[in-house]
Amino acid sequence: MKNRSLYKKENERQERNQKVIDEYKGQESPLYDEFVQLSEDYSKLFRQFSRIVKLSDKTQEQLKESRESIIRYNDELQQLNATKDKFFSIIAHDLKSPFQAFLNLNTFLVRKIDRYSKEEIVELINELGS
Repeated sequence: MKNRSLYKKENERQERNQKVIDEYKGQESPLYDEFVQLSEDYSKLFRQFSRIVKLSDKTQEQLKESRESIIRYNDELQQLNATKDKFFSIIAHDLKSPFQAFLNLNTFLVRKIDRYSKEEIVELINELGS
């Protein structure tokens, strides 16, 4: 909105300058020549300014889109991390019982190894593997 008002005022200023230039055209005057040059330079500067404003607007829009993408990707990443955590929780729970049984058997064998023959120990270990 501000840009439109600024452009409207600038167009009015350029029209006034052009009227002055047209009115005094053909008169030999250093002041006239300087006014024409200043008017042209000012118009070039304003066109450059307009390009910068357009680039700035475009950059702001790109930043906004980038922020939205980052927020969306962050949400997706949080969901994926939650899924991963749940998956590892399930795996840990499912492995807990067999692992605990293995530890119990190991403790049992360490405490009572003298009571069993080598063949009986091998048989117990083979049963554990099947």
